[in-house]
Amino acid sequence: MSIRNVITVFNRNSYILKSKAKPLERKIFSECKEVNDLLTTAKALSCLGLAAPQIGQSMRMFAVKDAYTGVVDIVINPQIVKQSNETIIDEESCLSIPGYSFLVNRPKYIIVNYTDYFGNKCFNHTLSGMDARVFLHEYDHLDGILAPNRGPVLHVPYFGNYWGDDDDEFWVDGFNTVASRFTNTVA
Repeated sequence: MSIRNVITVFNRNSYILKSKAKPLERKIFSECKEVNDLLTTAKALSCLGLAAPQIGQSMRMFAVKDAYTGVVDIVINPQIVKQSNETIIDEESCLSIPGYSFLVNRPKYIIVNYTDYFGNKCFNHTLSGMDARVFLHEYDHLDGILAPNRGPVLHVPYFGNYWGDDDDEFWVDGFNTVASRFTNTVA
């Protein structure tokens, strides 16, 4: 088990963030090095969620931290069974796009199937609130979808000279540079 580096959109190998991940075929996941690396890295980062593609693994799995207990679980080969029609717009950030945050519209609750770290099948598991939001954010990573594909930018990190007159231009240019990595159009 080792702690892996998080791939950002600024890395040369960021193409994996835009690729669809492959399902895991193993029966005993707890003995899989990649699964344990993901778990170790997620715990070390103290993050709400971390998908395998974010640490360079093209595998359909992610780690999520329970919003109430703080326990980190591994979700393998997840499937979304149902999503509520009622949605909530909230701020999301991503370890792969450091410093930026986005307004993302997500279903209020979801029903999912997945396999856990120990190989147990979890059927019709209902998630709501922050747990649903984190699950869907990480699930998007497995399909090569990033936060800018889901909603507008809310916060852009400050790159310019604090006292300069061209601050606004620099903010826009900084965002356009990042946004162009996700879409064919620039805001």
